[in-house]
Amino acid sequence: MRCLLAFLLLSATAFAEAPKTHTVTIGEHTFTLPVGFTIEKVTDSTAVPRPVNACLGKNGELYVTDSSGSNAKPVDQLKNPTHRVLKLESSKKNGTYDKVSVFADKLSFLQGILVQGDSVLVATPPTIQKLTDTDKDGVADKREVWFDGGVLTGCANDVHGPYPGPDGRIYFTKGGFGEQKVKLGNGKEFKTRAAHIYSAKADGTDLRVEMTGGMDNPVDVAFNNSGELFFTCTFLQHPANGKRDGIIHNTYGALYGKDHNVLDDHPWYDTKLTEPMTHLGPAAPSGLHCYLGGTFGAEYENNLFAAQFNLAKVSRHVLKQKGLTYETTDSDFVTSSNRDFHPTDVIQDHDGSLLIVDTGGWYKLCCPSSVFEKKDLLGAVYRVRKVVPEMRAEVKSLPVRKNKLLSRDDVLEDALSNSEPVLNAGLVRKLIDIDDETVFMKCLNIESPKVQRASLLALHAVQKDKLQSKLVLPFLDDKDARLNETAWWVAKRHPDWGKELAEYFRGQLTDKMTIDQQELLASRLLAFVKDTKIQDVLAEAATKHGIVFLRAMSNSGLKKLPEKWFSAHSNAISFKKPHEVVEVLRLLKPFELTNAEFTLFEYEYKGLELRNMSDGEQGHPRVELAYYSVAPIDYFELSEKRFELFLSAFANKSAVPIAMDVMLRCKLDDKQRIKLTELLPKLSVIDRETLLPVFAKSTDEAVGLALVKSLSEPKVRASLRG
Repeated sequence: MRCLLAFLLLSATAFAEAPKTHTVTIGEHTFTLPVGFTIEKVTDSTAVPRPVNACLGKNGELYVTDSSGSNAKPVDQLKNPTHRVLKLESSKKNGTYDKVSVFADKLSFLQGILVQGDSVLVATPPTIQKLTDTDKDGVADKREVWFDGGVLTGCANDVHGPYPGPDGRIYFTKGGFGEQKVKLGNGKEFKTRAAHIYSAKADGTDLRVEMTGGMDNPVDVAFNNSGELFFTCTFLQHPANGKRDGIIHNTYGALYGKDHNVLDDHPWYDTKLTEPMTHLGPAAPSGLHCYLGGTFGAEYENNLFAAQFNLAKVSRHVLKQKGLTYETTDSDFVTSSNRDFHPTDVIQDHDGSLLIVDTGGWYKLCCPSSVFEKKDLLGAVYRVRKVVPEMRAEVKSLPVRKNKLLSRDDVLEDALSNSEPVLNAGLVRKLIDIDDETVFMKCLNIESPKVQRASLLALHAVQKDKLQSKLVLPFLDDKDARLNETAWWVAKRHPDWGKELAEYFRGQLTDKMTIDQQELLASRLLAFVKDTKIQDVLAEAATKHGIVFLRAMSNSGLKKLPEKWFSAHSNAISFKKPHEVVEVLRLLKPFELTNAEFTLFEYEYKGLELRNMSDGEQGHPRVELAYYSVAPIDYFELSEKRFELFLSAFANKSAVPIAMDVMLRCKLDDKQRIKLTELLPKLSVIDRETLLPVFAKSTDEAVGLALVKSLSEPKVRASLRG
């Protein structure tokens, strides 16, 4: 009895700890997937060698884009198109495709496919082509341009798609940052360098912009059963902390991706970019599918499945409501032990199974993770089924949560009392769409920070070039933090307001400013620093408060030192503490001082009581070093004594950057250059390369031989490039 009980307990423990996944080996791949699912290869790799994208036909056939394996430049591929579209059929109706025919060949780089009746739409950057089989022989005999984006960049990511929308429209994307000009359905020309999702009617007319972003590459688009749009993209942010690519839920009024200049000419509906729904890391996600009405079971309804090219897997993402958007629970659905498994697409078949497209190892173009072309490593299409499929049941739709749209008579106060960021951004976008100055001004005068904030954003978007500073100035000191932040966000995007804001800034200068207040004011002044009135305010601030504003001058981006900034620096050089003098001098480095301008500082410099703060006859070494490091090129010749003094500074790691500038700026004779070659093996690789131009100024053979000898040392030679 005791043994039986022990057996039962062990069995129960084993059952409770049973793995939730299992493995299936197919050729060179060992796949891991959830228990209860199986995977099988459904294409012959010799017949379908490098599939990229797939789409179902109306009679159960499968159309796939098939690469020739070419990684030639996209512009060259246009001249010599080698890719094709294949039509796959299952003669035994068992889900394995044993009949393959070429629907269309001689196509340039392929980035997506959609079956449309007897036609097939394929993305061939910079166009989407419509391929039609007019004589019903299974081969496309008519080719038309359905969409022409007019721009082709080096990665051919200018067009992805197309994808069917639940509204009957066709969706496709623009990646890359090449400037594009298209005509929208409202008749307006749309010029952009940003990334987008577009939509159009089935015939290609009525073009609309559905999403704008700063990411490198929006790829695939999917919809849940409430009609909400999701998409994969790469480089939605600069890589950091394991984050790079992701999945985004597109909401009305949102702006996504990296904040850079491709977004400058587009309306912002908030002062910050919208956070993505799901971070994927360096996944290079391509295909995306939302599972609808299939046999996987209720827990899989409205789940997203993403093909992650770089990470050799298809991931599963369960949506969970979070305000007006979603967060996801993420897990691996299908992974391969073979790093040359590169899934590029995932779609749902009519029977509820998932088809996964593995393109193989050929792709290298603009892909940092693909170092080599592996054209011999062919791809395949795989099918994932549930072992015991569940009966199809009525699909319960996710709640449709559309943003409230505003009429011309709305004053927004009640609507914008909601603090939900997604809703607020959507309302700002709708206010922009209304484009009525009367409505803007009415909202701006409502004593509600949320309404006034929305009005400022709308005014900036619609009247950017003619917006008057007097409308924004009253809010620059507003007690509401969000309104205050928005007012400054708008102001900083109008650098031409410097003249109007100069007196405002001058009023901020008080004798009792804290360091934090000084730094905030300095950062705000920099947004308008090209204006001479603002330069005057900065000079006054630096004279009164010193180093914080001198640092701002150094970070201004100006190459020419404004006249009134000379006195501010000259006064600062009279500081008695050596480290202060060194910093003030180094802050002159960004400016291209002429010989005449530099002499203006000599009086103040020579007037320093150097002997009283020095450890040597020639003054404090770090001060002298800093002084010589910002002089115009060839302004100083170095005596032997001073050269040796400055050369010794290289022994102090913190002084190396200053000493480097001295050697690059001062006149050296060939004897000094030879002496300097002895230092090279002791420098870092970067510092060594930075110093090499010093030797390029000499034609003396002895200098050349000394340089070769120094660079020939094993430690140095191993680090040389090229």
